[in-house]
Amino acid sequence: MPDATKRREAIFNCSPEERERRGYSSADVQAALLDVIERGSREEKVFTDVTFPELDFDYADIEGANKHPVVFRNCTFGGSARNTPT
Repeated sequence: MPDATKRREAIFNCSPEERERRGYSSADVQAALLDVIERGSREEKVFTDVTFPELDFDYADIEGANKHPVVFRNCTFGGSARNTPT
C-alpha cells in the first residue's frame, strides 16, 4: 500500500481529537478528501463513520479520474460544507 494511501486512511480513521494529537489539521483532512475524490478507487470513495471538519470548496473545480460516486455513510461534518459563494 503506497504511503499516500496509508496516510489518507490514518487521517480518515482518526477521531477529530486523535487527528489533533497526531498533528493533522483541517486542511490536511480536506486535502486528503480531495485526493480521494480526484484519484481514488471505487472502494476508497466510500466513507463510513468519518467525522469531517468544516469543508470549504468555494470556487473549487473538482474532477475525478473516474466516475465512481463518493459515498458518505453515517458521516458527520463540522460547521457547514460550502460549495457555493455566500
